[in-house]
Amino acid sequence: NTGKELEIKDISDAFAASGTRPYNILAFDACLMGSIEVADKLSPYANYMVASEELVAGMGYDYAAIGRALNLKPSITDEEMGRIISDAYVKQDDYQMTMSLVRMQKTKDLVSAIENLGRELYAVVDDYESLQAIGYIYTNTQGFGTYNADPSEIIAMDVYEFAKMLTEYSDGSLKDAAQKVMSAVDGFVVYATDDGYFSSEKGV
Repeated sequence: NTGKELEIKDISDAFAASGTRPYNILAFDACLMGSIEVADKLSPYANYMVASEELVAGMGYDYAAIGRALNLKPSITDEEMGRIISDAYVKQDDYQMTMSLVRMQKTKDLVSAIENLGRELYAVVDDYESLQAIGYIYTNTQGFGTYNADPSEIIAMDVYEFAKMLTEYSDGSLKDAAQKVMSAVDGFVVYATDDGYFSSEKGV
């Protein structure tokens, strides 16, 4: 134990140094890895990523189910494998479980849409009513990373739901930017599943 945490940059640097790319699937049996920030750093190194928006349960992936799927169909496609990893994990039936499969080649489209939305949000920061609406949306968007409902403790939130709520409380260029984020998420996420606990879990 060196006392040093493994950061996303460390993973990215390791893939870059390996010279082996792209991998079929990067599957993270770890908490809170289903984010656009993770995908953005690692998108050059894989075709797909499987990860959870939420904390991952202690038992982790169902590796027996993954092994059985590969044994039964060695020619399984990346998308089929990603769905099996996701479903097998959630079927273990713990608490607050999510898993999603995303297309890494669509990462830049989503990043671009989010950056554009950020610029539109920045343009209204001096408007009191807009700030009130954004605050309401923030506190009511599905959050992840806590085992209680306190919005002050969440670590991440569902990008799609945040954008969807913005479309309901905005107009003009801000609404258009939020709709483009929703469209980009639809192109980025292949499959998302959860245990029914969450109000929204679109996969990133």
